[in-house]
Amino acid sequence: MAIAHPRFHPRNVFAAVALIAALAAAPTTYAAAPVVRDTGSSWSTVRVAGSGFTPSNLVSTRQAYVQIENVDPSGAIVDLGENVTVSGMTCGAQRFTCTTGGTFAYEHYMQGYQCGRRYVRAYDYATSVWSQWIQVDCA
Repeated sequence: MAIAHPRFHPRNVFAAVALIAALAAAPTTYAAAPVVRDTGSSWSTVRVAGSGFTPSNLVSTRQAYVQIENVDPSGAIVDLGENVTVSGMTCGAQRFTCTTGGTFAYEHYMQGYQCGRRYVRAYDYATSVWSQWIQVDCA
């Protein structure tokens, strides 16, 4: 009777395949609404970061829609928007540190738009949930 090496025992291979399948198919939603925060916006550029979005996984790349509402000094409102890719889980080389993903960094150059006020929010396509509006700096 042949004895399999313990590392490659069918039970271990099955467990590894089951773990990978579970990670790929596991629901990746958050209980709380996604959040957007200003990361250094200015008169010429909107810079925001999102967190709490549904992370990308082995099966699909998740996206969020970032919406900018620009209100110029005369009160005219212009809405701009763009899809961004949401990060997935990543682990360090030794797998001692992992991040869950669900984040993005976004930057939009605002040439041609005068700023009285600017607001930003983002939509998580996977959960159909909007973040709250935040006012970003435009000084």
